[in-house]
Amino acid sequence: MEIGPTTPLVSIVTASFNNVEFLQDTIDSVRAQDYPNIEHIIIDGGSSDGTLELLKKNDDRITWISESDNGTSDAMNKGMAMAKGEILACLHSDDFFETGCVSAMVQSFADHPAAGLIYGDVWMVNRNGDCIEPYVTQPFDPVKLKDNNYICQAATFFTREVWEEIEAFSLQWEYCSDYDFLLRASELTSLVYLPVHCANWRLHGETRSVLNRIKVTETVMKMLWERYNKVGFSWIYSHASFVLSEKLLHFLEGVRPDGAAMPRISFILKGPISGRARLKIDGSVYEAAEKVTLRIMVGDKQTDLCDVSGDFGNVCDLGELDLSGDDCVRITIYCEPVKPKSRPTAGSMNLHHYYKLETLTVGARDGFTCSVYSAIKRALFRAGMPVLYSALYRKYNGRFPTGIYKEKIKTLMGIGS
Repeated sequence: MEIGPTTPLVSIVTASFNNVEFLQDTIDSVRAQDYPNIEHIIIDGGSSDGTLELLKKNDDRITWISESDNGTSDAMNKGMAMAKGEILACLHSDDFFETGCVSAMVQSFADHPAAGLIYGDVWMVNRNGDCIEPYVTQPFDPVKLKDNNYICQAATFFTREVWEEIEAFSLQWEYCSDYDFLLRASELTSLVYLPVHCANWRLHGETRSVLNRIKVTETVMKMLWERYNKVGFSWIYSHASFVLSEKLLHFLEGVRPDGAAMPRISFILKGPISGRARLKIDGSVYEAAEKVTLRIMVGDKQTDLCDVSGDFGNVCDLGELDLSGDDCVRITIYCEPVKPKSRPTAGSMNLHHYYKLETLTVGARDGFTCSVYSAIKRALFRAGMPVLYSALYRKYNGRFPTGIYKEKIKTLMGIGS
């Protein structure tokens, strides 16, 4: 698409449903762009949380409708049908642009007239909008894209010609329609990587890709199998890991098989417990950060902050707990944002794994009565992962893993040949 000295209309489409907490940030980030020719279309699925009042308040900034739909993909298709722009983009209702994103994208299309889709860098942020880590992005490689989605939708812009060729986000692949769209676009047009921080992807307790990790990876594998008759190592490994974590080890979330800890770790503490409770955390901090700040939550109540570094063993006061035999409470450990020393590269360990856990122990009064050992989780992964991975590989590729894939799984799980 050729872009001359004029300013082509850019259409931003946002799908929203009961997400009033973050929607104003999304609207403000579009409004704050320094590019003069933007339309922002919001398709709401019939929210009941105050979203309609917010949309009415922003009537001068946006075009919007609110009606029931068949999910995010259906809402995005409705928005695209309303869009008039030459350049199009999708921005979910909990994500937000960086200032200058749209003008940088328009300029990049002008610099690359053969490109039908351009994508930029994205940072993952927490509920408050604080940076957690960069989304690992890389220059376009069609082979690697099939094994790892290194393009984040929040910073993806495409031309009307590409949209009219693809026609719609797939309702069949609702949980990965953005990835399906990217793969179809990669077969139609030239994709260009713009190494500029363009957008922010917010991770929080209601983020669909976090809440439904098993469903997302399962849908991706089915889509890849139908499209290419092959599913790569990364997707099978991710799905197997999520299944083991959530089905067999649902009491503890956020610790990888090697003990590396995610930004959010949570576990369920069940009764009976009565009295003043303490949480003991043992682990070590990687060289990626000199010090890590951990925020401890018991349910919705913040109880303590721990600054940890090197090899650590901290005890946090959780306050008074009174749990009967049928009661339970979720205890969550949040890792405050830590600026990485260097930008990660595709395939490297994500930099939010700043610290490693050996044990988590919770108890009331003087004695610790409930222990959750990451070593147990690692042992179960070590035993279960090769079996589950091999079964999934055979299901989607018609044979058991051999050669490089067999060695990869052994290396990741620490299993000798």
